[in-house]
Amino acid sequence: MSRKSFHHPFREPTVAVTLRLSADLARWLDTQAQSRRVSRTKVVHDLLLAQQTIHQQLAESVIVGPAGTEPNGKQLLHVLLSHLKEEIAQSVDAQAREVQLLRQQLSIAQAMIDRAYYGFLLHTEPVSPERRPQRTSDAQRRYERWVEEVHQRSQRGHTHGTAHAAAAAGASHPGHAAAGM
Repeated sequence: MSRKSFHHPFREPTVAVTLRLSADLARWLDTQAQSRRVSRTKVVHDLLLAQQTIHQQLAESVIVGPAGTEPNGKQLLHVLLSHLKEEIAQSVDAQAREVQLLRQQLSIAQAMIDRAYYGFLLHTEPVSPERRPQRTSDAQRRYERWVEEVHQRSQRGHTHGTAHAAAAAGASHPGHAAAGM
């Protein structure tokens, strides 16, 4: 039972152990070994090593606390809450980076719209009063097509939902943009 193996000179020597398992557990062990493409010994070794690591971490968690006090469940809770706090902080930091990126993209989009509208105003002649009714109906038709296109693209995920909100907001005042042309 305690025979040491020195097949691998730079590895820690191993000890042979015999296990008796239920038929269900033995089948599960075989399935795990086959799916991982390793030996049953390797599966048992990895699982026991993981279990040992968990026990060590829990033991360290319980021992952590003010010097000179008896270890109890409060220290474990403190350590677990500390780990949770770190995970939440990392998640919040990642979200903050994402929001910052989205704000930068929104700022660029706003500048692009501003420049496009300025160019439109710069190169568009004012509409004479006798042509306004026709231009207003043309503008209304083009505007409705634009809103529909924005809505379709937002449904396909091209603009991640922001264009749909813009289209919905724009739909509340159709024709206002055309009236000033």
